[in-house]
Amino acid sequence: MKFYDQYIEATFLDRPNRFVMELEHKGKTLRAYVPNTGRMEEFLYEGATFFLARHPSYKFDYKVVATRYQGHLVFLDTVKVNRVFYELLKAGKISEFPNIKTIRREVGYKNSRIDFLLTFEDETQAFVEVKSCTLIHNGVAMFPDAPTERGKKHIDELNENEFPKIKKVVYFLITNYSAEKFLPNYHVDFEYAKSFLAAEKVIFYAGKINLPDPVSLDLDSFTSVPIDYHTTKQNTLNKGSYLLLMENQKEHQVDVGKLGQLNLKPGFYIYIGSGMVNLEKRARHHQHTKKSRHYHIDYITPGVMKIKKAFLVRSHEKRESEIALQIEKVCDEFVDGFGCSDTGERSHLFYFAENPLRNQRFYQQLLDFRVC
Repeated sequence: MKFYDQYIEATFLDRPNRFVMELEHKGKTLRAYVPNTGRMEEFLYEGATFFLARHPSYKFDYKVVATRYQGHLVFLDTVKVNRVFYELLKAGKISEFPNIKTIRREVGYKNSRIDFLLTFEDETQAFVEVKSCTLIHNGVAMFPDAPTERGKKHIDELNENEFPKIKKVVYFLITNYSAEKFLPNYHVDFEYAKSFLAAEKVIFYAGKINLPDPVSLDLDSFTSVPIDYHTTKQNTLNKGSYLLLMENQKEHQVDVGKLGQLNLKPGFYIYIGSGMVNLEKRARHHQHTKKSRHYHIDYITPGVMKIKKAFLVRSHEKRESEIALQIEKVCDEFVDGFGCSDTGERSHLFYFAENPLRNQRFYQQLLDFRVC
C-alpha cells in the first residue's frame, strides 16, 4: 500500500511546535508539516533521519512521513492509519475480526466518534477504536507517548454499558515491525493506564505492519502483537523513580549542607530521585518554594535552577541507583557525592552542556528503564 510516489531524506534540526519540523536537505533548511501530534521525543536528536513526501500547501512543500529508529522504519503519518486499518479489514488480514459483513466508519457513540462499526456474518457487531503507535523501543511498543485525555475518554465511554450486545474494541496499530509486545505507557499517562486496566467491557488488541520503504506499508506483513498485562498490572503504580531535568542559566556558588560549597556552571542537570510511597507528589515537591532543606536537591530547586521537566519511571522496585549508574555513562560531568549519601553511587546529579532532550544516548537510556 503505497501512499506517495516519491520521498526525500532529510536530517533533523528542530521542532518549533507540534505541527512543524525544520530539517536539512542538500545544504538547505526545509520546514515540513508534521501529521503526528505525539511528542516523538525519541526521534528528535541532532542528525536523526526523517523521510519527507511532497505536500504542496500555502505553508509547506513537504510533510514528515517516516523515520528510522533502532534500524527499523517507522511510519509517522498517523492521518493515514485509519485508512490502513480499513484496508486490512477489507482484505481479511486481521484475525480477530473474521467474516466481516459490513464496515461503517466514523460512527457516533455517546460524546465521541468511534473509528469503525463492524457487522459480522452472524449479525454480531463491534465498535473498534484504532490508535496509532509509533513508540517502540527494544521491541516494546507503548501508547501513548504523551498524556491523552481523548484516548482515556474513548476507553471510559466504551466501558460503559451502552449497547451491551455490541463488542467494544481498542486496537493499537503499530507502524514499526520491530515490536514484540505492547504496553500501555503508564510512565507517561498514569490515568490512561488505569483506565486500560479497569476496562472490563473493552477488548484490547495490538498488531504491527511492516514498511518495505518509507512511504509504503505491506498489508500482507500484518501480524498480531501480544499485550503484556502482567508487567502493566505490576507497574501501574504511583511509585518508582524520577529524573528531574533542570536548566542552570548562569554560574552559581551554592552551599549544600555537609557537601560544602559547589560551583555549578551554566548548562543542564539531571537529578535522580526516588518516590516509593507517592511518586508524583515526591517529584512535585521540588517545585515548592517553601520547604525544609532535607535533601541535597532542596538547596538548588527551585531557587537556583529552573525545573524543565520530570521524567517518571514507574516500578514496583526501587531503581534510582541503577538509573544513576547508567546516566553517569552518558553525561558530560557529575557532581561528586550529590544526592547519594545513602547509596554506593558517585552521584545522583549529572551535568550536560547541551539539552539532554536532544541527546540520543540520554533518551535511549530513559527508554531502557521504562521498557524493562
